[in-house]
Amino acid sequence: MGYSQSKKQTEAEKKLQAIRMQLYGKEEKEPSKPAAQTNTNSKTFQFTAPSSTNTNQSADSSYLKRDLFKTLVLATFAIAAQLLLYFSLNRGLLKF
Repeated sequence: MGYSQSKKQTEAEKKLQAIRMQLYGKEEKEPSKPAAQTNTNSKTFQFTAPSSTNTNQSADSSYLKRDLFKTLVLATFAIAAQLLLYFSLNRGLLKF
């Protein structure tokens, strides 16, 4: 019966693991090991992000365009109503 002791993670490795959890979620049980190059002074990690499909980007942009259009229309109506109230109060059409 052998006892194996796991290597302690450095602070940078813990931060990298936390970032991976935020990016990929908890579904991935064991993340792929990044390619590490060891220098005497510092370590650099290289890993690739998952590729995104164009359909997700086009769907996101269509929602964004629709939301921006709705915001523009509502803002235009609000400004027009304020201008109408201002000029009608200024000309004496409305009295308070």
